[in-house]
Amino acid sequence: MSISFEELMLQSGIPEAQNIPWAGQLKLADPIVPFPHQISGTNLLCGDFERCALYDQTGTGKTLPIQSAALYRVGSGHKVVGLMPPSLLTQFYCSFHDTFIGLSEFVKVEIFKGTTGQRKKMVERWDQTGLPDILLMTYGLFRGSGKFPGASAMLKSFGYNLLICDEAQALRTSSSAIHKKVYNYVGGKKDDAGKFGLILSTGTPSHTHLEQNYGLIRLVTPRAYGSKSEYERLHVIRNHGSPFKEITGYDNYDVMTMNLYARARRVEKKDVAKDMPDKLHTIIPVTLSTAHMNLYNQLLNERMLELDGKFIDAVQDQALRQIALRLVSCPQDFSDSKITNEMEASLLGWLDTIDLQRTKVLVFIHFNDTASRLMELLAEYRPALINGMVTNKDKPIHRFLHEETCRIMIAHPLSAGAGLNLQSVCSDVMFYECPDSPGDLVQAEDRVHRITGTKDTVNVYFLSAENTWAAKKIRQVYVKDEIINRVVGDKVALLHDLFG
Repeated sequence: MSISFEELMLQSGIPEAQNIPWAGQLKLADPIVPFPHQISGTNLLCGDFERCALYDQTGTGKTLPIQSAALYRVGSGHKVVGLMPPSLLTQFYCSFHDTFIGLSEFVKVEIFKGTTGQRKKMVERWDQTGLPDILLMTYGLFRGSGKFPGASAMLKSFGYNLLICDEAQALRTSSSAIHKKVYNYVGGKKDDAGKFGLILSTGTPSHTHLEQNYGLIRLVTPRAYGSKSEYERLHVIRNHGSPFKEITGYDNYDVMTMNLYARARRVEKKDVAKDMPDKLHTIIPVTLSTAHMNLYNQLLNERMLELDGKFIDAVQDQALRQIALRLVSCPQDFSDSKITNEMEASLLGWLDTIDLQRTKVLVFIHFNDTASRLMELLAEYRPALINGMVTNKDKPIHRFLHEETCRIMIAHPLSAGAGLNLQSVCSDVMFYECPDSPGDLVQAEDRVHRITGTKDTVNVYFLSAENTWAAKKIRQVYVKDEIINRVVGDKVALLHDLFG
């Protein structure tokens, strides 16, 4: 039997919800039963802090507390803006209406999108129909770019006084334009209670490096540090004898943890769903062919290759690394001669071990040329593709979830690594190319490892080209996560079953 929004809020320790006229009429869809951690998360987001954050592990179900907090704030007289990546807008909007039956009778939710002209017409329509209670949009539209100043000034003039930022790792860089927009919108260091509110949600608050923690701490607890320089003096150890002053370590982890969670919390999947299936990692070593390895070593030694009479120059270290990684996956793009690609052979051999009648497969890549090559190589499986070249991501997502003939999705972690729920059709994941960031890795693999709907053990595989940067990259992600975890505090670190 479904419960009302009022009952949910009472369970969450928010008796003030009884003053909302429609709280007793709005129902949660049957058979949704909130988990205890979702109830306590709702309490945090609806409590005394005007700025707070939910850093629960990816796949634990943060959407229900976020949406409940948005509804409570609307019922308390606020106007709410929800910021998120483009791929989440439609899903978030639909889940809102699927979770709360009859929502549109009491609360007006809209997505702000389209061309400049289309958005202008939406604003003109609001003059007649009234402003939406909850307005969803992308970070990019809020921030603006070039001649377009972004929507933030307009929203403030309309009285929108609560920002909810989903996948808030987008705000981790304090010098970025979007961070500055959000920081200034909610009052900067003023942190004035009652004027502007801010809710952050991400499963990866320390996404790549610990120095990025400053960005989220600054937004939620703006007086924790006087400046980024103060944060770095306290926590970041640099090699000052080097012209680049590289980071060599970190310090005062306990203080960083205290400030990260001062107005935030984190729960882990195994704490809230003890019986959920495991997630297992496996490295598949790949020995490149002699010709392939010779080409790779030539690039490293000479930092230059010749192809069709033109030279590929990789003098700078970063350029060298990127070209070397591309060469591991797609040697045919760097040689006039035919080269046997053992990476592709290993992928096909692995696919032969998967029962593709039982499950679908998710293959993550990084480079666009790798994606194009695998689309050709795996054409018999009618693969769906999501990466930066695909503008409409809803169509390939629908194909992968609902078309029986589509057995594989090829995806970039940044395009398909947040908000997608693919666990109903997939339990096998392959990283053909490993991400640099622990946050990108966990966001990607947890598309199929979630507290609801995951029925089978999730198997995550890495193709590892021996004696190349591609192999080193996998361990580097583990090392980065080990450092991050000293602050985040998860009981089980990412890739512990490989290197722990």
